[in-house]
Amino acid sequence: MTISYKQNDTQQYMVTLIEGELTIPEIVAHIEQTILMSDSIHEWIELVDCSGVNNVSGLSGACIRNAASLEKKQQWAAGSRSALVVTSALHYGLARIFSAVASEANKNIQVFKSMDKAIEWLGLEEEKQELLRIHGELVVASEKQAGETPLK
Repeated sequence: MTISYKQNDTQQYMVTLIEGELTIPEIVAHIEQTILMSDSIHEWIELVDCSGVNNVSGLSGACIRNAASLEKKQQWAAGSRSALVVTSALHYGLARIFSAVASEANKNIQVFKSMDKAIEWLGLEEEKQELLRIHGELVVASEKQAGETPLK
């Protein structure tokens, strides 16, 4: 699996791209990294695109709950929020388990099946073009890393 992310220039928000097989060690590593990064950010806002996840066979509800409980290590600032974008019913269910546990850490996480709805919920409609530009950069970098040629 690949988890890649990039903050916008003013570090007001972050775009995260998750692709391939989703594993607990990588989820934990990403959560720990965002906790370290959040110390310098007043209000954490993150758009997480999970639409490229193609394998969750190693995950269970218990694994997801344990990983999400790591969010409790950080007292997120009021207003901190993440929008997860998924494409399947199974991924939606696992993401909802994660969001329910993470909400206990003052972090509002919602799950969407539409990128547009996620951006709207984050309150970043005016930043949509910038969000999509950053997202596109992550996709291109991921394709290059995988040895694929981006479609034109």
